[in-house]
Amino acid sequence: MAAPLAADMDQFAALYQQMKRGKEAIDSLHRAFAIRTIHDGAESLEVATTLVAMGQMYADFHRDTEAEHSYKTALAISEKNLGPEAFG
Repeated sequence: MAAPLAADMDQFAALYQQMKRGKEAIDSLHRAFAIRTIHDGAESLEVATTLVAMGQMYADFHRDTEAEHSYKTALAISEKNLGPEAFG
């Protein structure tokens, strides 16, 4: 149940982004992040994927500090799961 709900939140975020409703878009991704953190674990690849989406959303709305933090956290989680050699 949790995974489909998180996917729905991702879709809402994309719709809000298209409508230039940044706050709602980011709020939806925060909900997806919370669901995946509880359901999949804070260091899961699913959480990393959500963090990348959050980084992209933050960057689109010129929130560069938050975008950078999201990307760096996603990279750290991904490296922990896949190993640093996975990223060249």
